[in-house]
Amino acid sequence: MGSVAKLLAARLVLFVAAAGVMFVLPIALDPAFKLAIALVVSMILSAFLLRRLRADVTADVQDRVQRRQERRSGSDRPAG
Repeated sequence: MGSVAKLLAARLVLFVAAAGVMFVLPIALDPAFKLAIALVVSMILSAFLLRRLRADVTADVQDRVQRRQERRSGSDRPAG
């Protein structure tokens, strides 16, 4: 679960950074709108900047699914 936690933390850091930039800029907007903009910007940035972390999460999930399927297929065989 380490790779999932890393991806979550990286996405959170991107969002906080984008929100920080939005609140520092001298633009007169509603705070909720600034957060919405920060959310969209962080999503776009994560698509490019976190590609490797997403690939790691995908590989981990595929490994776990494969191991679970192997365990199930091994326990479904009749004894003897």
